[in-house]
Amino acid sequence: MAARILHTLTHNNAVYWVTFSSDGRRLASASLDNTIKLWEFSTGKHLSTLKGHGDGVCAASFAPDGKTLFSASLDKSLRVWNLSSGATERTLQGHQNYITCMAMSADGKSLASGAQDKQVRLWDPSTGTTTRVLSGHTGFVHCVAFSPDGTLVASGGFDNTIRLWSAMDGRLARQLEGHTGAVEGVAFAPDGKSLASASADGTIKLWDVASGAERQALQGHSGLVRCVRFDNSGRRLASGSYDTTVKIWDPRTGRQLQSIRGHRNTVYAVAFSPDDQTLASASFDRSSIVWSLTARDRQPAR
Repeated sequence: MAARILHTLTHNNAVYWVTFSSDGRRLASASLDNTIKLWEFSTGKHLSTLKGHGDGVCAASFAPDGKTLFSASLDKSLRVWNLSSGATERTLQGHQNYITCMAMSADGKSLASGAQDKQVRLWDPSTGTTTRVLSGHTGFVHCVAFSPDGTLVASGGFDNTIRLWSAMDGRLARQLEGHTGAVEGVAFAPDGKSLASASADGTIKLWDVASGAERQALQGHSGLVRCVRFDNSGRRLASGSYDTTVKIWDPRTGRQLQSIRGHRNTVYAVAFSPDDQTLASASFDRSSIVWSLTARDRQPAR
């Protein structure tokens, strides 16, 4: 059996991001239509729309308690939303160019954002203040991620590099080089020992965080790879690509386990549900698809 479509969630423009709440009951999708939509997972019912950003929304994350949502936009701002009222509680500003990415620490107490101003900024969302400015990339920053323990921030960008920063003091801990195209996505494994990166060079690379060594390169997409995400067990890695597919990999062996087709344009983001039984994907085709994953995705692709 193949992955089965549970819900198709739509926007009026490209969907850049999709994420689950920590209890798995809701999803949030962020779009170039300047909105974030909230959905009920079990039914696919549209619950509400958050409006306020002045340009496309590139990322969103639920706070651990599910009462607040964070978002980042091409309008150069991040917002903190009260999900009970749908109102903006706080607007975070400081970037001088389009914000392209955002990540939340596991405890929800810190945010990281990257932008076309070539900077990574760390924020305290409770006050709206910038706590660190991380400078060093020589091209647009396109992706950021926190390590599971919150001590490291990974960033990747159009200079083809990945940089690992100390979240405590902003020090550059390590620079990872090997991609021959822009780094489009980064994700830490749940144990924090490995990092996956997606690139415009069409490959996914797996890195040893402690040493910075490249462990392996995964090849199978026929276009630039836009995003990567580990499941919560660390046993599977999902990727989305310009080739319109979502692929599932075994990060231990590098084998492709499944290729999922259904989108009609670039897949910008992927996210596993908390129980790892479901995957959501966001696409330039103006939709987010929620997939039920079946036993087949654990078997090698033929």
